[in-house]
Amino acid sequence: MPVMVRKLEQSWRHSCAVFSGKKILWVINWTLSTETKTAYEFSQELMVLLREKEIDPMLLVHPAIPILEEHDKTHENELSKTLETLIEKRGNITQAAEALFIHRTTLFRRMNQIKELTGLDLDDSDLMLELQLSYRILDR
Repeated sequence: MPVMVRKLEQSWRHSCAVFSGKKILWVINWTLSTETKTAYEFSQELMVLLREKEIDPMLLVHPAIPILEEHDKTHENELSKTLETLIEKRGNITQAAEALFIHRTTLFRRMNQIKELTGLDLDDSDLMLELQLSYRILDR
């Protein structure tokens, strides 16, 4: 892990990475960084770095996602796909429901299930960004 932390800091200027247990906290100051990248470019570069170092990408994925995926397997649900689509549609309930081919009421019911299983606050924009990056790391 210390090697990974150093590599992250070297790869992106104006960043700081620390690790604790099995988690890495990595902060980048985009306003000071001269490398202006889109979220897609950033996630692609991060995946290349992870592959080079043979790091398990699940170390960087929010813990709620594996919980949802396991629940989906055992209960034949689509909670993880629902959350991913909701994030892709930037929280727009109507667009997310249309993309999933479900009624808005069904989407609200799934959102409540997600909250109950994971304790996620789906109104927290920082959390939604973390979840978005997690799904990109998983490279759906």
